[in-house]
Amino acid sequence: MNKNNQNYKETFSAFEPSEKAVERVFEITTDKRKFSKNVIFRRAAAAMLAFVFVIGGGFGLNLAVNRKVPTYETLGVMVAMAGERDLLSAGSINEQKLFYRIYVADLDDKEQWNRIKTEWGNEKAEQLEKASKLGEKNITAGVGSGGSGCYSSEQDRETAMLYTLRAGEFVLTLNDYSNVQSITIENSSEYGNVNLQLDVEGEDLSAYNRHGHCVSATGEEIRYSIEQGLYETHTQNGTVNKGYCVHWEASHHLYNTIGNNVNFDLTQIKDTIIFTVNYDDGTSEQASVSLAFDSDGYMHIVDAD
Repeated sequence: MNKNNQNYKETFSAFEPSEKAVERVFEITTDKRKFSKNVIFRRAAAAMLAFVFVIGGGFGLNLAVNRKVPTYETLGVMVAMAGERDLLSAGSINEQKLFYRIYVADLDDKEQWNRIKTEWGNEKAEQLEKASKLGEKNITAGVGSGGSGCYSSEQDRETAMLYTLRAGEFVLTLNDYSNVQSITIENSSEYGNVNLQLDVEGEDLSAYNRHGHCVSATGEEIRYSIEQGLYETHTQNGTVNKGYCVHWEASHHLYNTIGNNVNFDLTQIKDTIIFTVNYDDGTSEQASVSLAFDSDGYMHIVDAD
């Protein structure tokens, strides 16, 4: 295993928080009593503590981009592909806005590195404040963050730090999963992966977080997850329970690319996430969303080409 791969896995896969650290997750929720004694929630909290702060219980889902660049048009509606049933699409589930940003810092430029860390921290505080305000209204909201060094195979060292910040998740508008055989989520860009989170039986935490360019869950798994209630989401109009959530994440390839080129143009990151639902009767439906990043690392929902 090369050094970069080892660093990546150590940062994102081998995180084992202490009991005290897990308790900190519950300390920042607005409904601590509901979740602090929930064994399933505790396992999920341990798995995602490095990345997610949970406000109000569960994970907030919305697809309206929290835009920083005013020249972009407001695009909150997914590009959907019709099936034989009602039109299937991926849409918002509550009032939290989707946010994702990539921050890159050159390790040879200490001034830039400090500035990027400060910017990342300030923006994280802003997102947590927004999530907290939603939580006070009993609206589910989640904020995730991460960071790791980018290894250069050419220089045999880490040359950059890549930080990420996200809020909200992707989810299908489909409400009835009783006749679903399976769901597959895939993306097209080598610079990103999709991450599917759901509650499954057993103790293997990797089953809760499925990463890659193509991930899937059986209908039985989704129905089990719905029954457990971990992904029940609070909205201003009540609760919604899909049993899963999906988010986009930077891929190992992006870390490698930036390691070899700290000035990598983030506008090259364009991606499409495709959701495929297979039903018990043999029919299928799809919905897709196209994403693009601007030069400052902000993700935007865009019209499909």
